[in-house]
Order: sequence, then structure tokens, then C-alpha cells
Amino acid sequence: MTINDNRTDILCRLDAMLVKEATSSARCVNYFRSCVGGGIDESCRLAMTTWLRQVQRQLDLSPDVVRIALSIFDRYLSSGRGGSDRALRNKSDFQLAAITAFYIAVKINEPVVLGIDMLLIVCRRAYTEDDFVSMEMDILSAINWSVSYHTAMDYARALLELICEDECLPPCVARDLLGVCERRMDDAIADIDLSCLSRSELGTRCAARSLAENEFLSPVEKEAIWIRLSESLIVDQSSMEGVASFQYLARRASSFKPKVIVSKLDSSSRQLSSADISTYSTAGSSSPICISCAARQA
Repeated sequence: MTINDNRTDILCRLDAMLVKEATSSARCVNYFRSCVGGGIDESCRLAMTTWLRQVQRQLDLSPDVVRIALSIFDRYLSSGRGGSDRALRNKSDFQLAAITAFYIAVKINEPVVLGIDMLLIVCRRAYTEDDFVSMEMDILSAINWSVSYHTAMDYARALLELICEDECLPPCVARDLLGVCERRMDDAIADIDLSCLSRSELGTRCAARSLAENEFLSPVEKEAIWIRLSESLIVDQSSMEGVASFQYLARRASSFKPKVIVSKLDSSSRQLSSADISTYSTAGSSSPICISCAARQA
């Protein structure tokens, strides 16, 4: 694939994500503002985010799994459909929804199969197989089975690819940009208000932040790169958001770092590996989504 072909492919992916975002009915709102009783608040979501990341690292899964899981989880709780209202009133259901969203994310993103038996071990059998199967169906129905929706990190990653393609940046700079962007994104999605931004806006902000914090490029180079990027994008709104985000983030060095809150399920986490996952398959499972390694590799 030539350089022009690479650039065209990246621009097409960005455009496709923007079109899907504009036409999709999937929206995330700060559901805690309408949450009454049950003791469910932002700290509960942050605790579950922290716990899911611990499980993701222990199972040696991609960080994208948690990003996808939170997207599914937030869309479910924002939908007002099925048992989502109950999950906002009951901590046990809230945790079950988060873990089940993680389970779905693994199945659609990883080349391994995470069986429900493994989930039971991870959460020390706080729930049953029927609990997970029922919650999975409820989530999928509430979000209209839209499990392949792009994340803000997908958009940010494509923006950074375009920057590296246009500017011919060396690998060390490209790696630094992506690494910082991923850290900023993980900080951002731990916050419900930032998670409610459109995926393109949040992706643009984090990409801009990574460029603003890059130590290999001078301030003049950074601003010139972002202006050229904005000019190369067809969608004016995205370009304006990008420039505004860069200028804002370049002026302010503060970062959005969430407080560390340990989940009540934390004691259930033990050192697990990908080999543990492969011990359990979803063969014979009543789960509505059954995606095997072979199916993903096809």
C-alpha cells in the first residue's frame, strides 16, 4: 500500500466513524444525575473501572477491552431500557452489568474465549451463570445489539496515524504520541462526564493532549502539525474542535486523574493468565454471543 493509499484509508475510516456517530441513536448521558436511592454514584463506576483494569491486566488482555466494556456499560445504563434502571438502584446489579459488559467486550475484541466459568472464578461466585446470561441478553437488547460501535480511542488512534503519515514522524515520536494518548484516554473514560462527550470530540481532545505533551517536538512544530491536520480533515466541526482542544490543552498542563477507589470485588482478583481463560470455552454455553478463535481469525 502506497503512502497516498494509507492516507486515503485513514481518512475513510475517520469519515466512516463520524458518519456512524452522527446517524447513531446510541448516546451516553450522565445517568447518575437521575439516579435516586441505592447509593449508586460516580465512585461506584470508578471502582468498577479500576477493578476491570486489574482483571484485564491479570488476564493479559488488550486495554481496548476495558474501553469497549465501558462504552457498552454506559450505553446500557443510559438507555433506560430493560433492567438498566434497576442496575442504577442496586449495587449488585450495577456490578453484574459492568462485569457482563467486560465479558461481551472480550468476546468481540480478543482472540481468546472467556467462558462464564472463568467469570464465576474471578468474582468468587458472587453471581451464577444464569445471572450472567440474563444480564448479557438484557444489555444486548437495550443497546440494540450494537456491540461493534467504535470507541473514542479508535478515533484518536486514527488521528494519530494521520499525523504520523503526513508528517513522516520517526517511530519513537509515534510511539510516544500513542502511549500518552492511551493514558489520557484511560483517565478520561474513568470520568462519566468526559465519557458522555461524543467519541470524536473525546478522541480529538486526547490526541491533542498527547501532541501538546510530546517532548520530541517543539511548540511551534506541534501547533503547525495540528493546524495542518485540521486543514486536511473534511469535517469542519471536527477540525474546529481539534484546534480548540489543542489550544486549550496546550495552555493548561493539568490532567484529569481519577481517585483510586477499590471495588468490593477486589478481593476476588487473583493472578490469572490467558492460559486460564483458554481452559474454559463457551461451547455449550447458553450465551447469546458465541465467538470462537477460529471465527475471529477467519
